Amino acid sequence: MKSSNQKNKFKFNRNEVIGTPDAESDKILSKVFINNSAYDALKNIETSKCIIIGRTGSGKSALIKKLEIDEYKLKRIAPESMSIRYLSNSTILDYLRSINVNLNLFYKILWKHVFIIEILKLYVDDNEQKKQTLFESLKERIVNRFGKTDISRKRALEYLEKWSSDEFWLMSEYRVKTLEKTLENKISEDLNLSFNGVGYKNSEAIGSTEKDTAELKHKAEKVISELQAQALFDIIDMLKIEVFNTDQKRYFLVIDDLDKDWVDQQIVYDLIAAMIEVVKEFQTNFRGVKIILALRDNLHQLVLTGREHRGGQREKYSAMYLNLTWTREMLIDLLTSRLKVVSHGQVTINNVFESQFKDDGLKYIIERTFYRPRDVISYVNKIIENADSKSHFTKNVIKKAEPYYSTERMHALEDEWEENYGKISKICLFLFGVTNGFNVRNIKEDSFADIYFNEDYLDYFKGKLRGICADLRLDLINFDEFKKELLYILYHIGIIGVKHKEHPVQFYYDELEIIDSNDFVSDAKIYVHKSLYSYFKVIARSQEINSME
Repeated sequence: MKSSNQKNKFKFNRNEVIGTPDAESDKILSKVFINNSAYDALKNIETSKCIIIGRTGSGKSALIKKLEIDEYKLKRIAPESMSIRYLSNSTILDYLRSINVNLNLFYKILWKHVFIIEILKLYVDDNEQKKQTLFESLKERIVNRFGKTDISRKRALEYLEKWSSDEFWLMSEYRVKTLEKTLENKISEDLNLSFNGVGYKNSEAIGSTEKDTAELKHKAEKVISELQAQALFDIIDMLKIEVFNTDQKRYFLVIDDLDKDWVDQQIVYDLIAAMIEVVKEFQTNFRGVKIILALRDNLHQLVLTGREHRGGQREKYSAMYLNLTWTREMLIDLLTSRLKVVSHGQVTINNVFESQFKDDGLKYIIERTFYRPRDVISYVNKIIENADSKSHFTKNVIKKAEPYYSTERMHALEDEWEENYGKISKICLFLFGVTNGFNVRNIKEDSFADIYFNEDYLDYFKGKLRGICADLRLDLINFDEFKKELLYILYHIGIIGVKHKEHPVQFYYDELEIIDSNDFVSDAKIYVHKSLYSYFKVIARSQEINSME
């Protein structure tokens, strides 16, 4: 009797893939999309979940792409298309930042402009006649039932008409530049500033004292607070009553790719934080409207926790977060559906592995992921490349693919966290050739000699990692304190797991208990993640070796 593998006539071509790491170029996504509670919450216009938080490859862009397919009234706003970079080159904003002016309100005004027009464009289908009809309808409602003109509504409509010229209506770039110019003129006039070809200076404050600078800062913040803030409040109030007052019609604005190079880092975190505040405000005021942001987890930390931000307490936004997590069962469903599509229904989880280690083969693959779709897709693509002309995955094929996949994972982790920590591979040299399950006490200070002897070594690092290396170099912390902080960073990234006391080994995605730097005591055991075994040439203890080894 023939086995299921023998019956399977499908042969893997080395150029075949079960998908691409990025959702944008994944041509089979719509056929293999795993519908789960995260998507249902995102699509539900009545839920508060609108900020997708997830690590690289966790499926943020896939959710958005699926939503674009399902929803008619949806507009994706590409950050780079809004010419926000124009603000990076603004001399007036440079000057205001130099005297420590809080620009949060200005950034919020900017996002309100952008979002109001984009939502209205969705509402009228970018149709000029519908736009005029809307304005005529709003004009008729300026006079209340007592025959008196509603001043706030009149002010709101005049503002909309003024700012809804054809150019403003069509181009985000025009809105950004016009707002910046309005601020520049108002600031220059009220603060008696003049431009000297390099930057701004106050003609009355040459050689200014700290008191003079504080007064300039106060005046600047007052000007910003008066920059059409009342008119925008009136517009929002009018639209929530007259236009966006029902859940029967649904409108979605989506902003992805905030981790790309769309604006200088000196202002990107404040811009995103201000955007989140405005999204919450719109969500509170407008029914039937949902503005969705996709934020990579490391960027979210930089925006809301890793840096000082002036927009207020961040805890009040937690209800808006949609945290993406995957289970083993969900990953198996993902792999099953993708194999089925690629093989035209001939390959399943049941027949893709050699029969004698089917369960072990699947376990081996999933244990070498961070429980993210991209990891599974990348590893299986590497396996297929090495399974040329075979109908199933053998043990040798899976293990042959592992070194390439493992190196790719390490590079991907470094790219993912580079903005937070810099070149993390430079601080991980002590992990090469370790025996898994080693004690923290076995990490020797000699392994970090470059911190002391190489003056340029700190240039590889950023943020917290650079800070602890600098502190160690200057003897501000001892080596044990350094180890705890370093190991927590590597745990948080996903490179290592920790086992302490009677608890099992835990990696960041396990959510068994909250881990912090204090858990990395001398007798705690450290485990390199299995996806990186090959990269670090880890020696596995005998009890870890399963039937695949």
